[in-house]
Amino acid sequence: MCWGANYYGQLGLGKQDFVLHPIPTLVPGLTDVVEVVASPGSSFCARKQDGSVLCWGWNFYGQLGDGTLLDRYQPTAIPELTDVVGLSLVNFMSFHACAVKKSGKVVCWGRNEYGQLGDGTTTPRNSPAEVVGLSDVVAVATGFYHTCAVTKLGQYTCWGRNEVGQLRPANPKDAVADKDDVAHPLPEPSYDTVPVQAIAAGGYHTCVISKQEGVKCFGYNGSGQLGSADTKALVATPVPYGATYPVAFATTLAEESTHVIMSDGSVLAWGWNGSACQLGAGILDDKVFSPTKVADLTDVVQVAGAIPIVCAITGTGSLFCWGSVHDGMLPGVKEKPVYCGNSWLSINHPLQISL
Repeated sequence: MCWGANYYGQLGLGKQDFVLHPIPTLVPGLTDVVEVVASPGSSFCARKQDGSVLCWGWNFYGQLGDGTLLDRYQPTAIPELTDVVGLSLVNFMSFHACAVKKSGKVVCWGRNEYGQLGDGTTTPRNSPAEVVGLSDVVAVATGFYHTCAVTKLGQYTCWGRNEVGQLRPANPKDAVADKDDVAHPLPEPSYDTVPVQAIAAGGYHTCVISKQEGVKCFGYNGSGQLGSADTKALVATPVPYGATYPVAFATTLAEESTHVIMSDGSVLAWGWNGSACQLGAGILDDKVFSPTKVADLTDVVQVAGAIPIVCAITGTGSLFCWGSVHDGMLPGVKEKPVYCGNSWLSINHPLQISL
């Protein structure tokens, strides 16, 4: 189901219009869907049970992967892309997407000026290109200009832009941070020897979760998105394993903020809050430097989103969202929106969405 603006046909209704659609509506003809990934409001992809992928919406950079640069007003299949078991799509600034195949290979498409597609080039692609040298991958994560993957043995690797160290933590044998502002079009090995369970890529930061270290984040920390009050820090462990927090098992990153699902079903968040109150913690601060509980959320199994909206799904299938009320992205709002710093008018706590 989709709702909100439809400037690029991103609601999948078979047309483009400039009318807000505030009521959640089924996407015509889209069935047997097991996963949907979305950009901030303009491009969407869905994975079906048979492993095929369909995308729709804005396609200026080829991020829909159908071999064209045409906007699509209804779900359109990516030719010859089959046996997909996982997807990741980021749009704001980056406009690229990746898919994990049943074989453990990864393919990516879209914008590529920093090598974020991992095919050994900086050439944009409007159809899937295989990431060089990867196998046995179980998950992929896309950031603004970088991409990361985790193998079934828990090893992770990243590629693309690295100007703030978002591809990997600094080498422990070297006091100088491992960062530069050149393209890294091939997967870079990590210095970490600890197996990770999950990985997420944000605007300019990356977080991994392991049983040994808990949540570890690295890259840019100007808004506290690494979970440290030291804005010059390049790596932090905001939710250490064995601390007073329950074990983390999933994370999602927006441009400069981080959300982590804990094993008790609660959600912790930190980082930038000043675009759309996107931390969902019921506060008005524009930055939060340490883990803060998202208000009134329990039994959460999935969190997804980016500026200007974040949503969570519970174990019973309930949907909660928070963030900007712009363009009808939060249907059914009856309370007065607020500002967090210089944000858009927003709801700063989870609001249940009726479907």
